[in-house]
Amino acid sequence: FDLRGIYGDKTLARQLNSHIRQLAKTNKGFLSALARNANQRTPPLGFFRQFVLDGEGKQSRTFNLKSRGIAPIADLVRVHALALGSNKLNTFERLEDIEEAGVMPDGRARDLILALEMIGMVRIKNQKTQVEAGEEPNNKVDPETLSEFEKRHLRDAFNIVSRQQEFLKYRYPGKG
Repeated sequence: FDLRGIYGDKTLARQLNSHIRQLAKTNKGFLSALARNANQRTPPLGFFRQFVLDGEGKQSRTFNLKSRGIAPIADLVRVHALALGSNKLNTFERLEDIEEAGVMPDGRARDLILALEMIGMVRIKNQKTQVEAGEEPNNKVDPETLSEFEKRHLRDAFNIVSRQQEFLKYRYPGKG
């Protein structure tokens, strides 16, 4: 769904992408299945808005910002973008199309933009710290290394993602 030509004549890639968008936006069953799939990756928040840690071994006190924060946003945005027939491939640009089309309640697309920016900034800061410590940079963050500001705003960002995943279930209902 994020197909793009990268070399030579890109006409076939554009035509295939256009064909996929046309088929996807009219297939409610497909959109429903895609929405269910998009809700498989959940933000790392527990019942009382506590971070749910999912690392192993040395990383046992961490959660993955990419797979538990950025990817769920990209996945749910992709569903809405396909339903609209948006030709954008960038998540931020797709969110602009979604906002313009009024697919989400007022302000929710903007909330997702801000959530994505917050998660991305914490991820970059964490990777910078890892590089400076001579470590291989990754997407795993130990919440104990975050400031109270970062923790609070990450919780808010993850909460926004959770609410939009719930909205996805409502917007694209299906069996199973």
